[in-house]
Amino acid sequence: MTGHSTMRASVLEAYNAPPRVSQISTPELGTNQVLVRVRASGINPLDTKIHAGAAAHARHPMPAILGLDLASVIERTGRDVTRFKPGDEVYGMTGGVGGVPGSLAEFASVDADLLATKPANLSMREAAALPLIFITAWEGLIDRASLKAGQKVLIHGGAGGVGHVAIQIAHAFGANVFATGSASQRATIEGFGAVFIDRDIAVETYVAQHAGGRGFDIVYDTVGGKVLDASFAAVRRFGHVVSALGWGTHALAPLSFRAATYSGVFTLLPLLTGEGRAHHGEIMSEATRLVEAGKLVPLLDARHFTLESVGDAYALIRDRAAKGKLVVTSEVGLVARMERACPGHGTTVALVLAGRGRAVAQIGLRQQEEQCALAMIFGGRPGALEAVGKYLAGLVAHLPSPAKPLTPGEDHFEHTDGLGPCSCRSRKRARLLRPPPLDGCPTYNAAGWKENKIDYRKCVSCTGCDEVATPVE
Repeated sequence: MTGHSTMRASVLEAYNAPPRVSQISTPELGTNQVLVRVRASGINPLDTKIHAGAAAHARHPMPAILGLDLASVIERTGRDVTRFKPGDEVYGMTGGVGGVPGSLAEFASVDADLLATKPANLSMREAAALPLIFITAWEGLIDRASLKAGQKVLIHGGAGGVGHVAIQIAHAFGANVFATGSASQRATIEGFGAVFIDRDIAVETYVAQHAGGRGFDIVYDTVGGKVLDASFAAVRRFGHVVSALGWGTHALAPLSFRAATYSGVFTLLPLLTGEGRAHHGEIMSEATRLVEAGKLVPLLDARHFTLESVGDAYALIRDRAAKGKLVVTSEVGLVARMERACPGHGTTVALVLAGRGRAVAQIGLRQQEEQCALAMIFGGRPGALEAVGKYLAGLVAHLPSPAKPLTPGEDHFEHTDGLGPCSCRSRKRARLLRPPPLDGCPTYNAAGWKENKIDYRKCVSCTGCDEVATPVE
């Protein structure tokens, strides 16, 4: 049992209505399902279409919990599940369509066949960005087009969600990869290993320049519309065109005269019909293999979202303002809690409370996200990690203990100031940092801190322990 009969979830009551965070019953567990604690939920353009009632193919009745992708920790397993056990970190595309509750909640009961073990070198937030876009890219290039080393592959929309993953898959399989995009996307496309082609250049021009006038072996259209028509003109004889958005009416003559073939990709089919779900789990295992081999990296927008700000994430996608995948985290971390208590000072207080032992990782962010989080705190400028160390060193300069700049993987500060040790269930010892006085912070009380009565104090030197520390009398 999770110990939780209810959970928080972002519920959509009606199409186009603002998502509302509600307390609802924790889902029941089926025999081939696992109950997971959702750590992060990827947001996709399809979510905004479902939200607007403009995705008839997704068939998601209201009221509903949206969210296709998740990264999570298994709480319980159904009696027929043998591949996973409680505590396993998993990810996959598991719901949010066809009446299946999605991932914008604290817990979800999901079909175990849809899941794979999360890559060890990705954070939950990074992992949640991958499932739908990776499955879509893999089905097109590998399942449909049978990609082989040495082939020339053209990806339309190379800086998009599916596009940037397709580039990396093709590159990992030894293909020669080309990708179209806008001039502003050139650095992104080239950074993932593809030859950039300006999307405004005529098809005949870039086919002559990059494919010897013969065409590409495989063309993957991730854009749709006129771009699919252009794909039929860009493929070589006996080549293959794939599209994830082949929903319009198109003339097949250019394709037929090349004796080329076409495949459509409909990633939602296993979720909607139940057919092929185990293969989605297999595909996600391939994603794990590529990520852990250093051949696949998701492109994430630096902005963070919670269940309360899902609507803001949808607005960014609708406005085409996202700079990578958007991800919602379902839990409120220490920084957010301290920010609520001490507006303007939440990050500082949390970092100082964290004290030592990978400070940022100890306040709810995985170690792999440490650099990103600190860069965000300090405006993303180079040297952010060192800047945080110097900044915190200045904050505690009035304390008698020495401070040093933050270094990844090292202890950062140690200051007991007579507070004495704390203990947790692991019976390991921890030391706490006293935060400096913060003007206007209603929770700071020097006497209270001296008595170990500050909220959210953490067991900061117990590796792997995230429990609230209990003072030793």
